[in-house]
Amino acid sequence: KRRLMGLAEFLDKGATGENIKAVFADFDICDDNIPILMNRFVSPLSSPLATTFYKYYISDTLSVDGTECIDLTFVPANNRSYGFTGHLYVVNDGSYAVKRYSLGIPARINLNYVSELSVVEDFSRTPEGWWAPREKDIYARFYVFRWMRQLYARRSVAHHDYDFTSAAAMPDSLAREPDRIVYDKDWWRPDDYWHAVR
Repeated sequence: KRRLMGLAEFLDKGATGENIKAVFADFDICDDNIPILMNRFVSPLSSPLATTFYKYYISDTLSVDGTECIDLTFVPANNRSYGFTGHLYVVNDGSYAVKRYSLGIPARINLNYVSELSVVEDFSRTPEGWWAPREKDIYARFYVFRWMRQLYARRSVAHHDYDFTSAAAMPDSLAREPDRIVYDKDWWRPDDYWHAVR
């Protein structure tokens, strides 16, 4: 659900409204790259790039919602790179699951209209043992023109009542038989052949 207060008509018609939508677009912290305003930020959990792009520091061991976690602080190796600053709160039970993360942008990067960005997402363990998103909070401060007052926007998302056990949780299109795999040796066959064998 989206709620704009005050400037709704102005924002929906112009480029600023599109930029707000781009800032609040959904993303997954586990992806290698996170797109924000037509820029690709390297995820702190990126498998091929994160360890060379970020510096990581173990800051503390603390409790997050009753779960003992390691506070893993990270910053980009280059403070002008399109990377995040923040914390990964990693469960200290041998599974090393991410219980919570918080992301921000370095002060020295130029991110179009955005002067401040904060993302905090919490995960919880389901009864089946999976870690699933629980809450995500995104806060942005941006400007249309430098001489104008800055605007503030916030988006909060809550997830609950996951069901990984019932067939109702999976659409029929996923339960059907897998498509037939075509190997390279048959690539040259004409369309008529494929219509006949399907």
